[in-house]
Amino acid sequence: MRQFKSARFYHESTKYTYSDIKNIYQEDPPDSKSLPVKNYSDTPGIPLEKKLTDPQSSFIKDLKNSQHFNRFDIIKDSAVSLDTVSQLLYLTNGVTLVKDYGAKKVYFRAAPSASASYPIEIYVVNNNIHGLDKGIFYYHPLLHELIMIRQGDFAENIKQYCFGLSFIENSPLFLILTSVDSRNSWRYRQRSFRYSMMEGGYIAENLALAASSMQLTVNLVGDFVDQQVNALVGISGSDERTLLIASVGVPAEKLNDETYTFGMQKEEETSFQWKPDQLSNQFYAGSSHYYPAENLVQVNVALPYAKEPRDQPEGGETILLPEIVQDLQLSTAQVIKNRRSSHNFARISIEIRDLASVLAFMSRIPAMYGYPAYKFHLVVNAVEGLVNGVYRYHAANKHKLEMVKKGTFRGDLSYLTLAQDTVFNCSAAVFISVKFDDIEIFSNRGYRYAHFNVGMLSEAAYLAGNALNLGVRGIANFFDDEINSFFKVQNPGENILGGVILGRS
Repeated sequence: MRQFKSARFYHESTKYTYSDIKNIYQEDPPDSKSLPVKNYSDTPGIPLEKKLTDPQSSFIKDLKNSQHFNRFDIIKDSAVSLDTVSQLLYLTNGVTLVKDYGAKKVYFRAAPSASASYPIEIYVVNNNIHGLDKGIFYYHPLLHELIMIRQGDFAENIKQYCFGLSFIENSPLFLILTSVDSRNSWRYRQRSFRYSMMEGGYIAENLALAASSMQLTVNLVGDFVDQQVNALVGISGSDERTLLIASVGVPAEKLNDETYTFGMQKEEETSFQWKPDQLSNQFYAGSSHYYPAENLVQVNVALPYAKEPRDQPEGGETILLPEIVQDLQLSTAQVIKNRRSSHNFARISIEIRDLASVLAFMSRIPAMYGYPAYKFHLVVNAVEGLVNGVYRYHAANKHKLEMVKKGTFRGDLSYLTLAQDTVFNCSAAVFISVKFDDIEIFSNRGYRYAHFNVGMLSEAAYLAGNALNLGVRGIANFFDDEINSFFKVQNPGENILGGVILGRS
């Protein structure tokens, strides 16, 4: 039995309308002197060295090798070095550039964040890191150090809280990704949790690529007992919440099968009397998992999932895209370290091959748990070899674009995305829609996974675009119903969740 009521209610309640937008940017930002990082000043940190050594790494090769987190690997009982963990954390969400703007220092991270709010935090659970005591550590991205917050062996706890998954038990380390709601809710209000889930996906994609460059594997685990994991790392689950657990280590073999059972709360239509200022907390509670119990809905899971994408043109004119760039001559570390968001674009054309390459790299990122439910929609404003207009991209059908409507839609798209000049000036925009009916198999948790995946796809676009000397910027601000209509997303269970814009910056 699956339930998807909390997710639908939260999504409908956090759609943007024009009346909402008039008030959003009138809210006061947090103290500008405070930095988006936790303070453990009473506990000495363990400094990490920044050693970016990956002479055998290739961004394209690592992108290909990292595309199995949805099928899962059994982890070897093998230690990893502290230097390896240092590089992994740095490339996942470390500070890759510091700039002085007058008296203010600005810290640029490996992964992007809306309004530079950086709500995502990373905790490291050490099971077998050579040269480090066992325990739970907070990763301080600005100082690039680990701060122990609990000493002890907690690998068995992680396995237990993940409903007994045996293929992760030998992982030398686990990364726990959390989000601090107050960092971005001052601007995005209750929609902020949608941003946080996508930003968790940005970081997860960096993690998968960085691990691949070091011959490690990553299992992204979304099913866990939320309250127990929150308690393990010492957070409340209200302002700061666990989003994802990643088991990292040396791969032994592919997972053939695994089963487990979790419980979730029963949902009645009368239960949705949520307060407008509590939507994020209520949805988090509604999408939380528990140990099986008689008063809960029990859900039996068999891994790995295996569903082929359904991706067929709907009858419009189709255009076969050119061969993509096969060799960028860049390492994964170089690409991640150099990734930046563009704040505006020159209104000039980009090459069709570059657009085709970005689309191909995005589409190769699998869905969490291997259950695809995504479609790609494009607006072309200035791409050599393509007529301006709205398109759908069909990766599974010979790398084709399907024409939806011709025309120049700079003004339309800028309006739909809250009148952003950056959007008006971009050469192309790629948006991702999700079919809610397909992700209902994961109950309300599927809504979390959908946003993670949109974030992972978007980060792939960021990295590939920057490697091709394109400017890239993520987009999650838009009038939801209107943008669905613009892209002719006619299935009421399908919704645009986010995307990226491309151009010359």
